[in-house]
Amino acid sequence: MLLNRGHRVTVWWVVVVSGCLCGCCGSAFPLKVARSAQTQWATFARSWYLIDARMQPPGKIASMCSVRLQGKHKPIYHALSDVGDHVVVMNTRHIAFSGNKWEQKVYSSHTG
Repeated sequence: MLLNRGHRVTVWWVVVVSGCLCGCCGSAFPLKVARSAQTQWATFARSWYLIDARMQPPGKIASMCSVRLQGKHKPIYHALSDVGDHVVVMNTRHIAFSGNKWEQKVYSSHTG
């Protein structure tokens, strides 16, 4: 399978909120909040990213997942804090290796 450079990575951003959104119980943000409060909430909240790996090189997918898992895309990133998001990679069976790597790649394991 040859690498097709015309494909783009598809990323879906999903925010999971627990509690009600009406603001009556105070467990989540009310619906009427200022734009800066929405931005701040999205910065600190843990988001879920669904990444479609169909026809993408494995290195590109790995680097994108690494940035999201570490939280380096957020302005509040610090090496000692845990601010990373959740990442789910779909269609990994259909990743694109360049050349003949599907046939030439050999994985071996040794115990002992």
